[in-house]
Amino acid sequence: MLETQDGAFIYYEDHGTGKPIVLIHGFTCSSKFFRNNVSELSKDFRVITMDLRGHGNSSKVLCGHSIPQYARDVRALLEHLELYDVTLLGWSMGGSVVLDYWRQFLDNSRLSKLILNDNSLFPFSPEDWNAHRYKNYNYAAANAEIIELYNNPFAHARNSSRSWFKNGVASDADLEWMSKESLKIPPGIAAAIFSDFLNRDSSQILPSVTIPTLVLAPGDSKKKIKACEYYVSKLSKGYIDYLDDGHTAFYTQPEKFNKLIIDFLVDK
Repeated sequence: MLETQDGAFIYYEDHGTGKPIVLIHGFTCSSKFFRNNVSELSKDFRVITMDLRGHGNSSKVLCGHSIPQYARDVRALLEHLELYDVTLLGWSMGGSVVLDYWRQFLDNSRLSKLILNDNSLFPFSPEDWNAHRYKNYNYAAANAEIIELYNNPFAHARNSSRSWFKNGVASDADLEWMSKESLKIPPGIAAAIFSDFLNRDSSQILPSVTIPTLVLAPGDSKKKIKACEYYVSKLSKGYIDYLDDGHTAFYTQPEKFNKLIIDFLVDK
């Protein structure tokens, strides 16, 4: 556990040796979602996973649930572990955390590369590139999801877990453990970070990124591919690869995913 300056306790794991890569999970998820990746990646790299505040095993403090504060928690962990030459990978909402880290600390980032894995960088955006279901400031739908979070968190966790798989096809075992992991974040905390995430335009940060950045696009959605290709077009050193799977391609296709990560870390 790492204690932050404002009193949150951040759970993290540290595996392997070599150049460090820090894996940042998405909304209502945790570091356990990378369990099919850590073992392989840590054969050649130092792999650090963390639970964002309020998520997973991290403390359920009622303060600091914003993308900028989550990014500062990442910074606190890098300083605590004295990490430099770091690759930051952000999946889903984690991509916004990674980019906000760059925005805040670009003058002394400690980073060498970024990886953006299937992200919605401004969910409320009205722009053509946006693939999120809450496009064009769909507050009605967003508030309906927040109400479901409070009224039926079990159904919300189950429905969310199913939606992360291609065509909603997932085993009962996967739905069970992912749902349980998602339920570790209290509804009030989930609503707070969800609202911040929807309103925040992280795509504006992309042109400022000066280090090599890999964008991973899911192959199951033409709209999401369009968004990822838009992100790459805004990067000065952007690369893109495609995974023919759903939102959890890193979990369902770990061999392909891990190879893409390793190749990027070694060759770019």
